[in-house]
Amino acid sequence: MEAAALGRRAVGVELEARWAELARANLGFALPDEQAKHREVRLSDARLLPQVLADLAGTVDLVATSPPYGSDVGMIDKPAWLAGRTLCRRDTLNYSTDHANLGHARGDRYLAELACVYAGCFTVLRPGGLLVVVTKNLRRQGRALDLATITVELATRAGFA
Repeated sequence: MEAAALGRRAVGVELEARWAELARANLGFALPDEQAKHREVRLSDARLLPQVLADLAGTVDLVATSPPYGSDVGMIDKPAWLAGRTLCRRDTLNYSTDHANLGHARGDRYLAELACVYAGCFTVLRPGGLLVVVTKNLRRQGRALDLATITVELATRAGFA
């Protein structure tokens, strides 16, 4: 959104059709038509980023991403929670019903898939390009998962400084 508003080309990549359509709708709502040439949402998998962005490989200035936090996310409904119901609506608890979606991965598979995403980001960025990852630490089975530190380690292994 911000890149397109500044007249820069912005390409989003989203695996789930419902989220890609929502992103397109938001872009169409928030930005004037003359900025339409600067925005695009591609329906694909971030694990295939070098193929998805082959036409842009080595020229991208910035990749901004956020890893999926698992299939146990949801949209908070605080009034319902305060009334004694569940905190999140059940229809918002999963990224996808497709278990191939990275949001369902756990353990070593999750880390390997994230490493693949960061390696792909490194491939499409121009020399000196930036990777920005918005992340948070997780709790799984009562234990903390330091996803911020893991992200730095995986990005470093992919070639980032």
